Amino acid sequence: MTIVVAEDPYQILLGNRINVKLHCFVVVASFIFFGVIPPLFYGLSFKRSNKKHYKAVVVFVVSLLCVIFLSFAKAYAFDMDILKTMFEYTGIAIGASTLSFVTSKIVSGMLEK
Repeated sequence: MTIVVAEDPYQILLGNRINVKLHCFVVVASFIFFGVIPPLFYGLSFKRSNKKHYKAVVVFVVSLLCVIFLSFAKAYAFDMDILKTMFEYTGIAIGASTLSFVTSKIVSGMLEK
């Protein structure tokens, strides 16, 4: 009779459970940091220009850079294919931005009428 010892999924993915506080801190800090960057750039772009299209482009590019950096970090941390992971997450971000832009144009057009 063979006894099967279940491996801890946390141990496999993230490492030692002793470091759980460090892992939580890194996750929360990166969420706050990368979550604040695009709105910060959007807010600062109001002071410099009144052109809406430039503001949208700046926020899009900054958000895309954050997504690329985070996808690179995920691919590196989990030993995934770096280019494939970056293209997947970048594609998702571009698709979501496009959908959001088109929806906002449709809704603003309906509200104007």
